[in-house]
Amino acid sequence: MKINQLANRLNLFVLIVFLMGTNMSIIAQEFEHEKLWSFEDVKQKQWTLSKGNTISSSESHYKHGEKSLRWSWKKNGNITLHQAIGFEPFNPDGENKSIPSFAVWIYNEQAVDDHITFVFGTDETDNCQFSFGLNYKGWRAAWVSYERDMEGMPVSSMNRMRIEGPKSIQKGQLFIDHMFLCQAIDSRHHTPDQQVPFVNKGTTSNWLIQQAASLAEPDMDLPSGISKADQKAFKNIEKRFQDDILKKQTVSDKTVASLQKQFESYGIQRKGKHIIGLPIWFGRNAELYLPYITHKQAKTFYNATHQNVKSYFDFMMKVASAHANSSDVNQQQALENMFIDLYDHMIDQGFAAGSGFGTIHHYGYNWRNYYRSLFIMRDVLARNKRLSEAVEGMQWFAALGEVFEKPVGYGMDMDAFNTQVMGRLASVLIMDDSPQKVQYLNCFSRWIDNGLMPAPGLNDAFKIDGSAYHHANHYPSYATGGLTGAVRMVYFLNSTPFQVSETAHDNLKKALLTMRFYCNKLHWPTSMSGRHPEGKGKLVPDHYAILANAGSPDGQDAIDHELASAFLRLSAGKKSKYAKAFIKEGIESEATPTGHITMPYACSSVHRRNNWSVSVRGHSRYLWASEQYLGANLYGRYLAHGQLQVMGAGDPVTQTSSGFVQKGWDWNRFPGTTVINLPLDDLRADIRNVDQFSGYEEMLFSDEAFAGGVHAKNNNGVYAFILHEHDKYQGSLRARKSYFFFDDLIVCLGSGIENANAERPTETVLFQNHMAENDPAILINGEVFKRDDEQFKAQSSWMMDNKGNGYLLPEGTIYVKQGLQQSRDESSEKPTEGSFAAAVIEHGKAPKNASYQYCVLPATSVETLRERSKNPSYEVINQTSDKHIVYNKESNETGYVFYEAAQNNADGLIKNTNLPCIAMAQQTDDELELNLVNPDLALYSGPADEIYKDGKRVERSIYSRPWRPSPSQETVLELEIVGKWKTTDKAVQVKLLENGNTWLSVVCQHGLSEQVRLKEMK
Repeated sequence: MKINQLANRLNLFVLIVFLMGTNMSIIAQEFEHEKLWSFEDVKQKQWTLSKGNTISSSESHYKHGEKSLRWSWKKNGNITLHQAIGFEPFNPDGENKSIPSFAVWIYNEQAVDDHITFVFGTDETDNCQFSFGLNYKGWRAAWVSYERDMEGMPVSSMNRMRIEGPKSIQKGQLFIDHMFLCQAIDSRHHTPDQQVPFVNKGTTSNWLIQQAASLAEPDMDLPSGISKADQKAFKNIEKRFQDDILKKQTVSDKTVASLQKQFESYGIQRKGKHIIGLPIWFGRNAELYLPYITHKQAKTFYNATHQNVKSYFDFMMKVASAHANSSDVNQQQALENMFIDLYDHMIDQGFAAGSGFGTIHHYGYNWRNYYRSLFIMRDVLARNKRLSEAVEGMQWFAALGEVFEKPVGYGMDMDAFNTQVMGRLASVLIMDDSPQKVQYLNCFSRWIDNGLMPAPGLNDAFKIDGSAYHHANHYPSYATGGLTGAVRMVYFLNSTPFQVSETAHDNLKKALLTMRFYCNKLHWPTSMSGRHPEGKGKLVPDHYAILANAGSPDGQDAIDHELASAFLRLSAGKKSKYAKAFIKEGIESEATPTGHITMPYACSSVHRRNNWSVSVRGHSRYLWASEQYLGANLYGRYLAHGQLQVMGAGDPVTQTSSGFVQKGWDWNRFPGTTVINLPLDDLRADIRNVDQFSGYEEMLFSDEAFAGGVHAKNNNGVYAFILHEHDKYQGSLRARKSYFFFDDLIVCLGSGIENANAERPTETVLFQNHMAENDPAILINGEVFKRDDEQFKAQSSWMMDNKGNGYLLPEGTIYVKQGLQQSRDESSEKPTEGSFAAAVIEHGKAPKNASYQYCVLPATSVETLRERSKNPSYEVINQTSDKHIVYNKESNETGYVFYEAAQNNADGLIKNTNLPCIAMAQQTDDELELNLVNPDLALYSGPADEIYKDGKRVERSIYSRPWRPSPSQETVLELEIVGKWKTTDKAVQVKLLENGNTWLSVVCQHGLSEQVRLKEMK
């Protein structure tokens, strides 16, 4: 049933809870639905009870509403609810990939080494069951799948649930609340814990491994004692850690009074041995309501109710920070009392060792201040005899046991660097100094070191080419969070026995330096924005300073001058403790980066000169084109259809100053792309839950392996890819696109452009820029463009856009427009508008073998454009469906793109190849420099990993692909080049052919450039 069909069944009501002993009322908005059992009123007729067992509504403990079901049981007793369970078997072909599950919360006042059993049946027949452990005190939850997790065989006719009590205890009581008899839950998110360890067996999600990690034992030796070096390391690491997380503040009586008022809003009270207060929830628990509310509503459901655990932990951190900064004894005592009450209520609510809340997925974003506050208050916890319990809880949630076993392969989930590393380190540092603490830190250091190493395949986090990974692609917006943790780990551990290796340190440094190259000045390109094409994403300068303070990777320098110099440029002279220290050391700001880099694991290349940068991105059978979620990037299908973005306007350079503004942006017209221009309704993503490996999301691939670039000594380069849109949309769209980067110009070629859409035009976008108030006018052949729009035939024409970028247009039909345009927000879909200028090369409707040629000159002048249009410095030698070849006179370089293996090529030095490839050649006198690449990442071989239905590719998630973690395989690229040549490079095989030419072979891997230097034989 659809969400809108269920809207009339949804009741969100306001429950005013008056808490005894406080002067205020807490207004809590709670979810109510006929399928949710809240037990505000227990209907005895629905239940049958064995002798000695009783049930009633109780106000003693509650998770939802004001009451729960109190079950007073006796040994071997049971209670039975007579109610249709509502189970229907999972349909793998259905639209919803969630699985039917039971969900419940249970409060236990006394931990016992026993369990209860939930048995579901039809009339007198038991069909399926599961056990729930009782060795805990407080609230615990369970999400249990009927078909996957329970014993037995569930059936649709089930009409009762029996709960069997403990068999080893004479009597006791439990409190049951917030129960769903059958609810569809995402199969990835059921969390095993100490109560239901059998749930979601075999999950590899880094979010759900607490139970498995809790059983692990360290495989590294336990030292016999603590060395002086270890003791010194403990102090240094703990000081660095605390200095990082604890900010200085002035604490007054007014500060404490304000905190006290906020504390009272939680209504925490002690009643005998128990504590009560406002129920606290992990935000993801609201996903239980997804059949009846939207994903957007679920994300923030508990925020307005003051019940979200993130806010609770944030408040605990405020109290901890005030306590640490106060020197007043009375203030400290008041803050200590508050903190202990908050801590005890947190434990009672189930935020304790062994608990998984039903689901704990993506919890790390909410837990940061949990670890920080407990670490800061470690002395308070010890004084109140709670430190041992706190350490156990921290190590449970941090899943510390994962580090106890040697990692199997290089890399680590970027989310772990973002959300787990600080907690894991805190959970070790909070321990008393002991040999075990040394052992744990050794294991932790090994785990961090391994995580920083170049990861294979599409695994997180950092690649050999400087890409930073998440969701199986280069993803800077996730990387910034990951880098926040990564640089701190290297800094905290440096110059101690626990520091990371030089290789790991250097790989992290490469990721940072690469990021500052593809970002300009701070902002990354739109094509790298993932599902957030907002123009706001940018790097964090402090990352460079923190890693600089960890010293150089080889340990020779206490400050890494290269990173410190980068920081000074990126921070733009802003005053900071880092800048002050670096300047004192005589370190100066770096010059603006210049050159050319290829990023094969990002399907991108970046070219820089002066203050401008140009990025290009495609996609392939390995790397998706665009990530789209419900409510995120709904119109960004064309982000990686060959987007060529110039960022060079403004001081500093930003996305906005360079022309990208989301309000009013035409989502059909990312610069450089070849697309079918569609109405927004047709361009909007049709986001589905396509399998049980993923949620509601879309990440589409092509079936082409050819995508990547080559560079010549990181100065110039060539990028090319074969465009083939996925069959979910315009699967007939094909093109072969190339970009030749020669110093201050980029030659752009396209051939083989075709599709079957006879209703909508196909076009290649030259530019789309927001029109700011003081922008210069668009020029066409030196004349100011004054019309709203115009179509013209290019004949050695030139244009200059409103951001100062030039375009040489040898031929083609050009359409130019400027003025106010309407669009929609990429997330909310609300109407937007803005003033924009755009120009495209038109290919008509349903083109066959169309082509284009143009040249971009970033941040140029009218004089230069006029001269270049008359006397181009480049020559297009070949532009066919199987190859593009361009020669640049000024640099004496020839770029080659062979989309198919070259066969008897008569244009240039390269005659034959055994594989498709990209090359750049420069010949001077009797020397030849060849830069070569096989752009195929070779994560798997053979035809594209696609499944077809009715001759078309079926949409599948990236997470379902078995080759995803596979390392890039070596391929041997063989070439025949004209003339007789030799080399001293032992990695290159060379032999002379009978026809007077030279054969050579080069091993390629990772899509990285290979350089070959040859000398002519005379």
